[in-house]
Amino acid sequence: MLLNPDRYHDRTADTDEIYFTNVACNQLNIKTCQCRNYERRFEYEEDCIKLTRENLTTFNWLPRTCAYRLLGEGKTLLAWHPLIAGSKKAMHAQRISVRYIAVRESEVRDWEEHIIDRPDRNG
Repeated sequence: MLLNPDRYHDRTADTDEIYFTNVACNQLNIKTCQCRNYERRFEYEEDCIKLTRENLTTFNWLPRTCAYRLLGEGKTLLAWHPLIAGSKKAMHAQRISVRYIAVRESEVRDWEEHIIDRPDRNG
């Protein structure tokens, strides 16, 4: 799940600390874990971010297990990643998928109730 930090994390007023939430973009099909309108995503979500090799390292808010981040840092993808495993089955079987935790943005009233982790707690 690739998310814009200005919309999908909570920065406290006193600090620049990032708290990850389970809030997903309205364009995310939670069951398939894919964008519902990938080709036209920038029309539907003006805050959608396009990751490129050139800008990848500027997004320090990406989770440490994010494939884009791992590849950008020259690291190997985890065994369950679909590009390694050959399908999403291993990811879903291990319940690593956002399918099991994501909540559509339009359904969220209080973002603080959706904080799931702090990045410094993830190895």
